[in-house]
Amino acid sequence: MLPASARSSRFFARPDRNGALTDYYEYRDTAMSGLAPYKPEWIRMLRVVSNDDPDNPDVAFNNGHLMHQLTYFVGDVNFYWMADGARHCRRMGTGDSCYITPFTPHSFTSRDPSQPGAIVAVTYGAAIAKSLDALSRLSP
Repeated sequence: MLPASARSSRFFARPDRNGALTDYYEYRDTAMSGLAPYKPEWIRMLRVVSNDDPDNPDVAFNNGHLMHQLTYFVGDVNFYWMADGARHCRRMGTGDSCYITPFTPHSFTSRDPSQPGAIVAVTYGAAIAKSLDALSRLSP
């Protein structure tokens, strides 16, 4: 039987440079607890790029999210973020880490096609995050 983390595996597709949806990330839950204020996930980068151009058309940014995120890198990973309307990229490797503030659009890609990089993303919310589930059920 697979470990619980492997059983939680799910894939997320994002558009590539031609607009085709292709697998971008594999997510797995790690060390989860319904009582903890944080949510660690192992994420493998499936999109491989050959440069660190922040405007690379194969990089698909998210819209940011409410959660704070501590990110720990394994392998050759490009970290992208947007700030003040500009895109940025930093080459990261095993042992590197970063903090991503809430609502900051960001993305990750791998630089090594033979060994896709991964991150452990530990997200946690502010006090309002605890109430979001209940708030989402309120009628207008």
